[in-house]
Amino acid sequence: MLYIQHIFSDEIVLFLCTFLVLDYCAVLGKTHFNYLF
Repeated sequence: MLYIQHIFSDEIVLFLCTFLVLDYCAVLGKTHFNYLF
């Protein structure tokens, strides 16, 4: 984890983490909507 952050800049790590969280939320939201309707 620290080794990866040392290779990449903090901006790239933050962007990847944000992208993963948004993608995870999108999947949860789509599953939730499919379950409701």
